[in-house]
Amino acid sequence: MTNNSTLGHSTRSSTEEITCETVFYIIIASLSIPGNLVLFCVILRNNSLLRKTYNIVIFNLALTNILQGVFLFLTPNYVFQLNTYPRMSGIGGEVFCRTVFSTYFLFVCGKASNASVMCLAIERWYAVVRPTKYKSKFGRRRLYTYIALIWISASITEIFELFIAKMVDGSCQWITPPYGAKAESAFLVLHVTVTFYIPSVVTWVSFAHIWFRMATNKTVGSQNQSTNAKKNVVPMCALAAFFLTVLWFPTETFWVLKKFEVVILPHVYYLVFNLLAFVSSCINPFIYCLSNRTYRREVASLIHRLRCWDRSTRVVPFESQTVSATNDLQLRTIHGSKTTRVSGDRSPVILSGHMRDMYTLPA
Repeated sequence: MTNNSTLGHSTRSSTEEITCETVFYIIIASLSIPGNLVLFCVILRNNSLLRKTYNIVIFNLALTNILQGVFLFLTPNYVFQLNTYPRMSGIGGEVFCRTVFSTYFLFVCGKASNASVMCLAIERWYAVVRPTKYKSKFGRRRLYTYIALIWISASITEIFELFIAKMVDGSCQWITPPYGAKAESAFLVLHVTVTFYIPSVVTWVSFAHIWFRMATNKTVGSQNQSTNAKKNVVPMCALAAFFLTVLWFPTETFWVLKKFEVVILPHVYYLVFNLLAFVSSCINPFIYCLSNRTYRREVASLIHRLRCWDRSTRVVPFESQTVSATNDLQLRTIHGSKTTRVSGDRSPVILSGHMRDMYTLPA
């Protein structure tokens, strides 16, 4: 709902504005996909990380950010303009217009990331403030149910996007929703409240209570090593939540204010607000690596492995192979009718006079 026809790229006024905004979207998508993919692989390849509940939530958050970067490339008028797409036809073209062009898939990923951060905050609240109930509330089966609900709820709350665009004469065009302008405004308020304001309030109430308990009751953070480990993850999670809330707040809030004509800003402001919202998809890997030693160590280990693999797969030049072959001396020792094959190392071998008589180089 945030990026519908009246806020879409079709309203941009100049080629220079289009080019500038497109460059920023390319940068965001190009950082989001590889950065979150590294985080995704780090968690996936490490069983010790997968055993921790919050890492699975972060894993899901990384997935939403990867998909968000992918759909920035696929959605017309973000990286590639609509006129560069081939002519569409049939049900495939209609589906593309209603799900991709309308930004349905793009904003499903955005709302799923908001819900994932809320889930992460609640998980940390149980881990630190209600540790006795933690296992029952965040068992592996329940956690997978929560993640499924995150995606289902994001898909349902964005369903109105499916009615704001359709295929016309082989191309996608914005349309007036069939339920009317008043219903659209009501849906917008409900949508932003459910997908942004409520998750943000729950997130920050949870973190505020955690900090209050840790400040007033020191036993929360000093009972044992496990509790301390759970407490140390809180700043990292809170930092990710902080940037997501701050970056999404302008586009959600000022779009509602514009819709009801309470505050109407110059068009460039709304373009900047949209850009800020998508920036949140590419900064999380940096937050995790800078604020958490475990992620920093695992990312460094993965990069080291990739560098070693790259070296092992390089093609050795022909000249190097020739030098190596000549340095691998194979000497034959003759004992009567038997011949024993002796392989030397890669270093030069110096033979004394009587040994040169006994050993000969292979033909």
